Amino acid sequence: MTNTSWCYMPPEMHFSSPQDLKDAIFAFSLSRMQEELSNNLLASFLLPPANKFEKVRNNKGEYILVPTAMDNSYVFRGQTDFFDKCLPTLYRTEKTPEELFIERLRSCEFEEYLQQLPQVKDFEIRNFKIDYLGLAQHYGLPTDVIDLTNSLDVALFFAMCNMSDDGKTFYPQIEDKEYVGYIYAVKTFDLEEGGRAVKTLFDGKLSVIGMQPFYRPGNQRGFGMHLEKGETLTGLLYSFSYTKQDSEAIHDHFLKGDVLWHEDEISRVAREIKTTKTFSYHAMNKCFKRYFDGNREEQTTMKHKLMGMGCVFQKHSKWEIGKEELYKIQNSYDKAGGFNGLNSIVQRETRDNNGLRKHCVDTRFLTYIWMVKFPQSGCQAPDGYESPYQYEESKDKQVWGFSMKTISQKDQTKPNPVTKRVDKWTGDWRTLKINYHWDKKLKLETQMVPKGK
Repeated sequence: MTNTSWCYMPPEMHFSSPQDLKDAIFAFSLSRMQEELSNNLLASFLLPPANKFEKVRNNKGEYILVPTAMDNSYVFRGQTDFFDKCLPTLYRTEKTPEELFIERLRSCEFEEYLQQLPQVKDFEIRNFKIDYLGLAQHYGLPTDVIDLTNSLDVALFFAMCNMSDDGKTFYPQIEDKEYVGYIYAVKTFDLEEGGRAVKTLFDGKLSVIGMQPFYRPGNQRGFGMHLEKGETLTGLLYSFSYTKQDSEAIHDHFLKGDVLWHEDEISRVAREIKTTKTFSYHAMNKCFKRYFDGNREEQTTMKHKLMGMGCVFQKHSKWEIGKEELYKIQNSYDKAGGFNGLNSIVQRETRDNNGLRKHCVDTRFLTYIWMVKFPQSGCQAPDGYESPYQYEESKDKQVWGFSMKTISQKDQTKPNPVTKRVDKWTGDWRTLKINYHWDKKLKLETQMVPKGK
């Protein structure tokens, strides 16, 4: 096999504007769409409608609602600033074991609150997965989840707009100067150790928040990356220049942020729970079962320590919803059509090995579609640029494969400390010969090359 350094996304670099960055990422994504663009029948099956949510079965047999996109090979994260360690909110400040447990308790209390809501119960009865931890992160509670999205526009909003001090709204930049924003691009599949098997999407650290029983996380086209303590987000890093006018434009595009971050009753309750030290026994027991490895005696010791820090434990939750209020919520949900009123859900039918019809695809099916498209795209890496990916071809040019090194924390690209720009490559992406017409006559055996080779 002969090896060539390969770019399946733009080289890590600085872009002159948000639009320039969008054009570059779109160009590389488009190179994965050539079969669909030339075959309407294939496109109708492989490309679900835009701005919808696809019903997909995960490896546990539950359904999830995945935000549709032209290319789901990558998800994105936008930041107004670069942080040397991109950490989940739970680990951004040093905490004692007791302080960490209190934050976990708050997430469990929030879960207890959500489970009372009729729309949540309706989703679970229908076997849809509710990502409670992802929702806790989305609504502002400290968790071990990093927010991601498969919408580059959504990522750009968070890279160019600032959150207000009270966490209720976002506002655009106000000074007439050049700003620099940052976008992480994180691939959505991985190879098992040795490169012989593919991890299906969402079976590992990455999960879909997508459409939940509430609209706000769906509008953000949300995904979440679960990280361990000390672990940071890694991915391809891009920077881009933008102006006050650019910031105002994307702020207005999302209706001054209300589309992505509107106030509702859930966000009000989340802010209360974020600072509470009063917990129900249900939340406490759930938290011990989920996050505490000690025996009963050690649990009692932890509980006494928490009480010494001002925590109160009681039978009923402070956020228990009364019968009258639940009736109002149920009535409102029913008037809106309930689950059947969610007209943005789509699904694809397939057949199993026995020819039996399956009414939706599964995560393994999606992962293999995206993985097969991946090496048929992009371009050869420009001279002097070290890509984490390798394209490999046999001497007779009839068998190919690709290897993907997981980007380690020590190898994560960082901006120039003086200019604040990403300068791993400084050329013009438009000069790259992106492969839009894959002309290899494959026989076809895809060879997964072991990591590091």
